[in-house]
Amino acid sequence: MADALDQVSAKQARRMRTLGHALHQLAGGIDLLRRRVQRDRLHDRNLASWLTPWLTDLSNRLPLPVNSSGYTLIAAREDGSWRVIRPHAVEGNESISDTWVRALVLLHLPALREYWTHTLRRHRFNRLRTVLPRAIPLEDGQIPPGAVVAGLDELSASQPRTLSDGPAPASALVAETGPKPDEQVLRVRWHTDGEGRIVY
Repeated sequence: MADALDQVSAKQARRMRTLGHALHQLAGGIDLLRRRVQRDRLHDRNLASWLTPWLTDLSNRLPLPVNSSGYTLIAAREDGSWRVIRPHAVEGNESISDTWVRALVLLHLPALREYWTHTLRRHRFNRLRTVLPRAIPLEDGQIPPGAVVAGLDELSASQPRTLSDGPAPASALVAETGPKPDEQVLRVRWHTDGEGRIVY
């Protein structure tokens, strides 16, 4: 497992460097979404009611690998493509935290596409949806045998992830996040410079 971006192509490195800023924008977007739901500023009352339990455990900002002991785990391929395995990880922890599972559900939720496009800008939203693990909420955690879930190319080999805290609904299905044999695994960290910019 490598820590340096000099082990990947220049194009990959440029995009990975800007990922730190994109993750911070996502965290800010979730904060804003929670405030809008609390103040009843969403036009769709049913959506606001459904979002409330998913936002409950996101009262604090997402744990991010900036100026911290955490890092983002990335799988890079020789063809220049790459994907995030875990948005935030710490030494000895090989799973995605419940907090991040909830954030991934919100990012990939079709009903919030317009919100994220406006909040993150279309190019950043599309990129995050492409590189971050996919997750969908489940009402009861049951998947019929042979079921196909649209938008999830690879499903986790385990049962749906049951989230430990917060009110129901409390489970989600997360796409496979482990590296494939042809992928190089990198640990990427960022920090803020003297002007407050997020840099590698």
